[in-house]
Amino acid sequence: MLDARLHALWDPEGAPDRLAAAGEIVDLARASADLGLERRGLFWRFVALMELGRIGEAETALAAFEREARLAGDAAGTVMVGSRHAMLATVRGGFDEAQRLIDEVAEQGGRVGLADTDRLVITLRWAITLLRGDPPTAEDHAELERLRAFARRHPGHLYEATAARFLVSLGRTAEAGLELERALPRVLAGSGPRWLGAAADLAVVAVATGNTAAAARLYEALAGYRERLVVWAGANTVSGPVAHHLGTLATHLGRFDEAVELLGEAAAWEEENGALPFLAHTVAALADTLTRRGHDGDAELACSHRRRARDITALLGMRGLSGAYAPLPDEWTLRRDWPDWLLEAGDERARLRDGRGVAYLRTLLAAPGQEITALDLAAGGAGLTAAAAEPVLDAAARDTYRKRLAALGDALDAADTTGDRLAAERAAAERDAVLDELRRATGLGGRGRTVSGADERARVNVTRTLRGVIDTITRAAPAAGAHLSASIRTGRACRYQPAPGGPGRWHV
Repeated sequence: MLDARLHALWDPEGAPDRLAAAGEIVDLARASADLGLERRGLFWRFVALMELGRIGEAETALAAFEREARLAGDAAGTVMVGSRHAMLATVRGGFDEAQRLIDEVAEQGGRVGLADTDRLVITLRWAITLLRGDPPTAEDHAELERLRAFARRHPGHLYEATAARFLVSLGRTAEAGLELERALPRVLAGSGPRWLGAAADLAVVAVATGNTAAAARLYEALAGYRERLVVWAGANTVSGPVAHHLGTLATHLGRFDEAVELLGEAAAWEEENGALPFLAHTVAALADTLTRRGHDGDAELACSHRRRARDITALLGMRGLSGAYAPLPDEWTLRRDWPDWLLEAGDERARLRDGRGVAYLRTLLAAPGQEITALDLAAGGAGLTAAAAEPVLDAAARDTYRKRLAALGDALDAADTTGDRLAAERAAAERDAVLDELRRATGLGGRGRTVSGADERARVNVTRTLRGVIDTITRAAPAAGAHLSASIRTGRACRYQPAPGGPGRWHV
């Protein structure tokens, strides 16, 4: 009777009641040695705990259900467990593991004749597609038509709301807006195990289509479930915390302070439970909300959240979202992407092997305008003792420079006599370069400067290594390479002196 009652009264408000009744079912089943009913009670407990956002406890209940199902040889129950493990893997960003489990569910469900196996598999795969932001395929458009047909065959189950969100993911926003108008009255007046998921789907559609009136009505309908998780039916799919959907609706309605609070709550739950894909979406939404609010400090905080979203999407391979969560155009990054480094400059990307050149470059980019000696760069720190000093130019080299200056003077005189302007310019440019080199190598009174052997070796090696890594960057990211070539100064002291055309800020 309790089990039948839970089926009959299955709606979002009843989650605490279902949790209590599940415990009672388990106790009664154990007292009467009815293992089948005990498993049903354990599964009810799992679903209710998921709805309440208590994932750790839900996994414990699922593990108990799985043990009982295997002991009883319950093949259908084992398939159900596999599908829920796939759901949990998806929630935590284990997309490869989720795909493997889904394949097992498809094979095992077909073998034991589990009803709706195909629908379950499609639902699980679509959840991954949505979270990763994968580009739509021809099969996705075909699946939409199957979903619409399914909604017509099962009125009252609110599948039309899912179809509306599907249309948004396919880029068919105008059609999604029409579906929203048709589905909204039924969802607002409805209830049942799919209601909360349907309302959350329509919230996504309302924001995507700019329907402020629908957003306001959905906000009011969802507000009572602020601390809950959007769970579909038997927890085969999760659509994130309700607080996330309320936050995006509040942002759309211009209630920015409220949106920041709601999205912060969602992010805290996602952080605590390791729900990284949802966390990426939430912190990106929070960055947009902060940008629109524009309070003191919001811009810097928004940049931090946007970087977090970008890092998570890169970590999880959510390639479809990497562009949406890219750094601001005036922010470039040099970050570790094991085992390599990744330089991102606007639309350009350069992958760099880990090595001394990247280490030198990273040190200079982290301290723009500051001189760092080549010896310190090479050794990875300051305060080194220089070796014995040696002349920068020996006597033979100085004599060669003086002879070349005399020859260039004669060339200039000849060019002036014949009126050869180009020859004069070339000779003057070379003479200035030679004079600069002599000034660098001589001190007061024309006495030769000295430099330690270690200093000189560091200058040569650091310069060569830095130029090598910049050349590598230039081949993959020409604009970034050109900026670095113009901005990285090398010698006995090196520095990054930003030239025009570069970023407003580096993140290293």
